[in-house]
Amino acid sequence: MITRNHIATNGLDQIHFFGGGLELDENHWDNLGFYSISKFSHGHHARSGGGEDTFNFQNLNRVAHVVVGRIEDFDVSRDEIRIEGQLLDFNNLPSNVRIVEFNGAHNATTSDSQQWLLIATSAGGHIFYALGGARIDTDGDGGSSMGEHEHHFIPESRLPDFATLKDVAYVSPVNIVPKSATASDGLIINDVDVTRADVLTDILGSSGDDLIAAGLNDDFVFGGDGDDRIWGGSGNDTIFGNEGNDTLTGGTGADSFEGSVSEMLGDTITDFSTEDTIIFNNAALRADDLAVRDDRDILIGYDADSDGNISINEEIRLQGLFLDGEFLTAFHANSTYITYETCLPTLSEGRAVDHSMLNGINNQMYLLGDGAKAFQVSLLDTGRAGYDNVLGVYEITPDGALVDVQILFSNTNEQSSTVTLSGIENGNTLGFFVVQDGADWAATLSDTDILSFVNNTGEGATLDDGSTVRLAINGSAVTETIFHSYAASLNEDGMQHAVSGIQSGGGAIEFGFEDMTGLGDADYQDVVFSVEAHDYLL
Repeated sequence: MITRNHIATNGLDQIHFFGGGLELDENHWDNLGFYSISKFSHGHHARSGGGEDTFNFQNLNRVAHVVVGRIEDFDVSRDEIRIEGQLLDFNNLPSNVRIVEFNGAHNATTSDSQQWLLIATSAGGHIFYALGGARIDTDGDGGSSMGEHEHHFIPESRLPDFATLKDVAYVSPVNIVPKSATASDGLIINDVDVTRADVLTDILGSSGDDLIAAGLNDDFVFGGDGDDRIWGGSGNDTIFGNEGNDTLTGGTGADSFEGSVSEMLGDTITDFSTEDTIIFNNAALRADDLAVRDDRDILIGYDADSDGNISINEEIRLQGLFLDGEFLTAFHANSTYITYETCLPTLSEGRAVDHSMLNGINNQMYLLGDGAKAFQVSLLDTGRAGYDNVLGVYEITPDGALVDVQILFSNTNEQSSTVTLSGIENGNTLGFFVVQDGADWAATLSDTDILSFVNNTGEGATLDDGSTVRLAINGSAVTETIFHSYAASLNEDGMQHAVSGIQSGGGAIEFGFEDMTGLGDADYQDVVFSVEAHDYLL
């Protein structure tokens, strides 16, 4: 084993070290030391290569301020982290060590948080290191490598309040093919993106049984023929196992597992979550075409050969945590989308909904129109709200314009019925809105009045107009307070006023609105309704 010492000093000088590429299997013991850190400082950008490596933090008592850094290629199946020589047990952290979620200084709106190591020192300082590589900035305006990457070292201005960071259990994103995996007759691919062009290049397997780790960033992976093992790693990945009985792991992020029916059946997805989607290409499948059974794992089956039976090779095996939810299907552009959605939380007067459950619309794809699909919207009785609210709906075009505005229920306290929405233009999706205490206002409208949404210049509103969006009658903006389901950014207070979930037992998606500016009691039971599109629930 090769021992190397790297001493970080006070200030913004940086230490970068490299132990060779992932194909090199030399073992390194890298001491990450510190000397007299009395102000915000940059520490180490550590890369040890493909061996069984140790990252040992030492001289912590010399850190009296914040020092930031990054461990680029930590692989829990090979490597270890030590603090003053003591092995770090991720399942039993010392009292001065936390694993937290933080998105660094990455400015991509679709990016997910990374896991960070936060160590409090006896000198009153903190060591704050990302446990993952610097991600590619696809817009070219990142903080490092001439805009190609996010900041390798976060600037002091982007430091978070450590007390507010969410503690998480460490989960390896598997950005590298694990040590235990062996290839028989296929390729071993560890994808390393250096430039934006690398991210845009598809990762291609062979006709053999490949081992593919997509690593950081949002990747497209094609396994090819054979029984492949694919790890999406970090980012929002699109994974095509192609032919063969493949084992697919999405990793962190919102991942899509995509292919034809024949390609997907027989595959196993090891970490399917509420963020992920299965896409059957060129297949219009109804809910009753698919069968779901629980055999420790969840199996989704389809009688591909129409023999009246579903064999093991006609199932997709899903492993994950499936609690308090249902599977949901949606059809668009000649493809069938399957997701797992949690149920609407129990709503009751005056009891606040946990902030982590505030999701707006849980599945916007379900509300996508095709010109023929109809939706049934039904008010649900959860008790009388203090305000006499109005519930309305509009369509959102593919370019983000808010069009075809209409009122569904002019007083949600007095009405309990169902309205059918039809003729939603192909490619448009639905957004719902509440007019706060707007029943008296709605009563003044005539049948000839035309509703719309406008921005602060009086033009037709789009999603990009954010909180400047106003409801208008015959083109003139009104002063009523409006809350939207689609995005918190459309609301005047910038807060999320909608929560949604699949109806317990299946049958519809349910929504709850909070009608108080600033969220009030945040009980989200002031306007509650369901939306049902037939043949879309498993």
